[in-house]
Amino acid sequence: MGKVPTVHPMVQTSRWTAAARARESERPYRLFDDPLASALAGPEGFAWLNRMEPVPGFGGPALYVVIHMRFFDDFLLYACRGAGVKQVVLLAAGMDARAFRLSLPPGTCLYELDRPEALITKEEILAQTGVSPACQRRLIGADLGHPSWAEALLRAGYEPQEPSA
Repeated sequence: MGKVPTVHPMVQTSRWTAAARARESERPYRLFDDPLASALAGPEGFAWLNRMEPVPGFGGPALYVVIHMRFFDDFLLYACRGAGVKQVVLLAAGMDARAFRLSLPPGTCLYELDRPEALITKEEILAQTGVSPACQRRLIGADLGHPSWAEALLRAGYEPQEPSA
């Protein structure tokens, strides 16, 4: 197997999970479709996925990503459509593409928090695709290990008195 390209450590995991989403999106009976996943994964994400999959086709750790993704997609859609939630906060958003692929109700604001280097990498990739988010999207570069991320979320317009997911 070839050498895995060098990627910032904070971006590696998010690229690997994007590769797992891309593989699921290729399946005929997929649990979801993420048309941006392949671009967000890049060759780095697929290289990591191939290294981690013990037996090709049997999932390995990627199966967790797929089930996790479907569960939270359904949860967020229910929260926003069924319960009227207008704020969604994704901590450690990485290469998540929900703002682009989920049909969230009008007026929904999705906050993506992650380390600045992860968000910068993601924005560079998305700029090449020409896609637009399907909801309001606010990016917040923050170290989630430091309590200041909560203040950054408030500065970005998050309203703590309003329902959120």
